[in-house]
Amino acid sequence: MKAQAPRYRVRPSLRLSTNGFLIDMSNAESFTLNDTGQLVVRLLLDGRPSDEIFLDVAEEFDVSPSRAQHDVEHYLVRLCALELVTKESSG
Repeated sequence: MKAQAPRYRVRPSLRLSTNGFLIDMSNAESFTLNDTGQLVVRLLLDGRPSDEIFLDVAEEFDVSPSRAQHDVEHYLVRLCALELVTKESSG
């Protein structure tokens, strides 16, 4: 039986603009995202599990799935450290 991929929840007050800004509506703090960051956050907002995000990033940016996984996991750790997303418990 395959373990479920972790899911991450985006802080409810965050909005992703069409021009690459992630804005926290509760305090007007904003972050500029590159194309990869925009894709990852958009997929998180859609509720996609991390394993699907890895594959979408690999396909969109023509990198190996292992490279995409490494980069996305690093980005998710950073988003968690900034408290922009939280890792959902698997239980």
